[in-house]
Amino acid sequence: MILDAQNSIYVWIGAGANPEEKEEAENTAQKYLQQGALPRPGDTAIEVVHQGEETPTFKGFFRKWDDNLFQNVN
Repeated sequence: MILDAQNSIYVWIGAGANPEEKEEAENTAQKYLQQGALPRPGDTAIEVVHQGEETPTFKGFFRKWDDNLFQNVN
């Protein structure tokens, strides 16, 4: 999943993602930044977030974030 938070782009990687999916997610975020219609500084961060390691800042973009949602999925 890619989340555009204006000053940063987040790439969320689920626990079940294979290496190719992980790499493609990051490549897609790079392309999104390069081809996007919004003006952005050249140093806009792309932050990779792995399932289970979400920061409070990342979770803050989702009003109903549930830390327990993925506990039994793996």
